[in-house]
Amino acid sequence: MGKRSRLLHDMSQKLSSMAIDKNIAVLLVNQVTTRLSEGESNIVAALGEGWAHACPNRVMLYWKSGVRYAQLYKSPCMPPTTISYDITSAGLRDIKSNSNLAKKRARSPSPKASDRNIS
Repeated sequence: MGKRSRLLHDMSQKLSSMAIDKNIAVLLVNQVTTRLSEGESNIVAALGEGWAHACPNRVMLYWKSGVRYAQLYKSPCMPPTTISYDITSAGLRDIKSNSNLAKKRARSPSPKASDRNIS
């Protein structure tokens, strides 16, 4: 195992232990990037597959037609699902629970490419 892989593995083990010992959630971030191979492009985990598998749950955040989505992509205890959400001054909110917001989102134009990053 290379030094980088070993460091990432050790870090994930320490964070997992901390989550269990302190009864807290730990958020791991692994951005995706595009890998070109033989004329095809594939989305891959930027820190590698080892880091991608370090966490039992995986949530993908993305934009589509001006609406933010969170997709539960991997979980040992929940089926895959996707929800739409919005970021408000009160925090994260499910768009379906606020019909006025859902109607507003449906009428709003798609964001510019520079607005598509979710922070």
